[in-house]
Amino acid sequence: SDSRSTGRKEVRLEVVPGSASQAAQPRQLAFTVDIRGMTCASCVSRVERGILAVPGVIEATVNLISESAAVKGDEAQLNPANVLDAIQNIGYEASLQKSSAQTTLRLWMAGGMTGR
Repeated sequence: SDSRSTGRKEVRLEVVPGSASQAAQPRQLAFTVDIRGMTCASCVSRVERGILAVPGVIEATVNLISESAAVKGDEAQLNPANVLDAIQNIGYEASLQKSSAQTTLRLWMAGGMTGR
């Protein structure tokens, strides 16, 4: 993986062995949300379900101790503001962590690598 900072948004490049049919994978957007007001595992579960219901979200991991959520989704569909709205509609305070948004571009390689 190669990380390159481009101002507020980080772009991560990954070279992944695979087939040409996998090349159509969507670009992924990943960001972290600060969440205030969670007090128990039930809160975590409720917030996680709320985030996963947002269009474009592929993965959401909510952490009670750090009061945050790591969110990944399809960049073409996912709007971080919709995630914040979903969390606030459940009854918690939410804000996007500064400079947490990053896009992952997956580069698929057909065949193997040679040792030249």
